[in-house]
Amino acid sequence: MVRISRWGQQLLLPLLLLAAAQQGWAEEDAPPDQYGSDWGVAEMDPTAALGIFPYCSCEQYRCDQGPYRLQYVGRSETTNFVDMCFQINTVPCNPSNICCNKLSANLEKIEFEVVKQCKDGFVSSTINGQVKTTYFDTDFATGKIRITAVRLNSVTAKQSIVCLRLRRTSACTTPATLAENGDGSFKYGTFESSNHRCCAICNTQLPPPPKPPSPSPPPPRPPPP
Repeated sequence: MVRISRWGQQLLLPLLLLAAAQQGWAEEDAPPDQYGSDWGVAEMDPTAALGIFPYCSCEQYRCDQGPYRLQYVGRSETTNFVDMCFQINTVPCNPSNICCNKLSANLEKIEFEVVKQCKDGFVSSTINGQVKTTYFDTDFATGKIRITAVRLNSVTAKQSIVCLRLRRTSACTTPATLAENGDGSFKYGTFESSNHRCCAICNTQLPPPPKPPSPSPPPPRPPPP
């Protein structure tokens, strides 16, 4: 065992404190990624997490411990239904993290935090056009749409399209009215299995504002006399 003298400890302690502070600054100053994830969010206590989305006890919750980011890509309407769709993008995560590896190998479930009063208007979900087993849970403080048996991985999930279908008569046919956040962004989670060991919780970016209408062209000039 290496012994450090009292004088050496006095010199070493400020250096250790400085290194720790710099590490903390680096984590706090890390910019959000382009898909709106929660980089730098501290781990939640598993017991406390039972009272907030996703209402389950997991070992890890940080968004940056998983490789998946959902990007809202728009809505489409038919006579009876409205689909709100998201593209799954993949980003690098730390390969030494167990949840990075587990989620990369298997994306089994996706959950969205939504307004629980929207349940009656919700119809189904699809991934790449295929209807998936989906539940609309209202047993918690907020609603959540739970898509199970996703069965993708970091290769097959790339650019997959996830759509949530609602009745057109529902009051929840826009991101701002369906998402619990209330501002048009969605909080969502990606899970490696129903065992809930890894619960990567992220937020989508706000959808872009609608484009202003194009200005009307000027009236034609009268012909010269």
